[in-house]
Amino acid sequence: MDEAAKESGGSQVISQLRKNQNIEYRGRIRSVESYFNSINKGIDQIIRVRGGKEIKVTVSSARLKVSSHSKKRFVIALNSMFKFSAITGLRKVNFSGFVL
Repeated sequence: MDEAAKESGGSQVISQLRKNQNIEYRGRIRSVESYFNSINKGIDQIIRVRGGKEIKVTVSSARLKVSSHSKKRFVIALNSMFKFSAITGLRKVNFSGFVL
């Protein structure tokens, strides 16, 4: 992800995580799915996806160490769709081009 950000001139890079990918929280390693289902459950939101269709999702986020990346990433969970994404840099996140 860091290489992709460098090659694109330092822009933000969004990458999807697998639900069983390991993260570290307070010294304990667990899957990203178990973290967002038990510790950080999130809030319900209505979002608009392609074609203007509105769907209800549970949105949650945290700054977590992603084990496979060996660094902290801003991780966003859209639970009703089982999507987990890691983002480089901690700037305003624009999902307008993000495919759901």
